[in-house]
Amino acid sequence: MINDDIEKIIISGIADIKHDLIKHSDKQLKGKVLDVITATNYEETLSKTNQLILDYEFTDERESIKTFIQLAHQDGKIVFSETNTLTELSNGRIEILFIDEKHKSIDILRDLSNKFNTTIKYITDKSDEGMNFIK
Repeated sequence: MINDDIEKIIISGIADIKHDLIKHSDKQLKGKVLDVITATNYEETLSKTNQLILDYEFTDERESIKTFIQLAHQDGKIVFSETNTLTELSNGRIEILFIDEKHKSIDILRDLSNKFNTTIKYITDKSDEGMNFIK
């Protein structure tokens, strides 16, 4: 059984056994496999996995921004400004909080979100979409 805290895994190696591992794994493990890569050494593995992780994070960020845009077209679904956000969050009326990962009040927002089971979507300035969102 795989730990629920593990979001995705990358399997790497030179031998075909890595494919056999996936083939004979349970559904839970198969669902967490981001990719299976062939690499001949540690440096190659790091290089390939770093790019996969970046691509995965940007895909998640793009999906978060897409969700935000969809919600923005629905009246009353979006709250702007830190004051209004804190008020609505304190009253448990925010389902998803989109936040710049470098926001100055991030600890307060994270604590309130945890208290009311609000999903947090961190947005970075590392992708074009994220940079436009943060502006």
